[in-house]
Amino acid sequence: MSLGTSATPLGRVRGLGASGEGGEHWLHERVTSLALLLLGSWLLASLLFLPSLDQATVSEWLRMPSAAVPMALFVITAFAHALDGMKVVVDDYVHNEGSNFAHNTLLLSAAVGGAATCLFALGKIAFGAAAWALTRLSTISMTSSSSAPAVPGFARRWARPKRG
Repeated sequence: MSLGTSATPLGRVRGLGASGEGGEHWLHERVTSLALLLLGSWLLASLLFLPSLDQATVSEWLRMPSAAVPMALFVITAFAHALDGMKVVVDDYVHNEGSNFAHNTLLLSAAVGGAATCLFALGKIAFGAAAWALTRLSTISMTSSSSAPAVPGFARRWARPKRG
């Protein structure tokens, strides 16, 4: 017998699956499913324990690292899991190689763009307007040459008084 051949059909296919690959993909789907189950349960329980679900309360909750970090993990895992699932659908039903590549590229772009948008919004909430105002304040004070205050009214509370 040559290498890779077996006397029985079971011996020929053992450990390979239908296409000879896919074990890693299968495991990735299961791990992201389990992570989403745990993170989704955390999100639901956390929201139920909040006193109210108005924007101010949820924003204040997301400013805490104990809420922002798991939420970021939830976003990343959800988009990765969704991308895996949609790629399986495209691979199963789109048979033209060029069209398959185009659809998978579009899906990847949408997943990365969606996750980046969600993470940007979460970061903006988690770090608050103070970080933006301080950045804006330093930019304005560097470009201003007049003696009038260069700080807009809403950012004055973060402004440091100038010393003579």
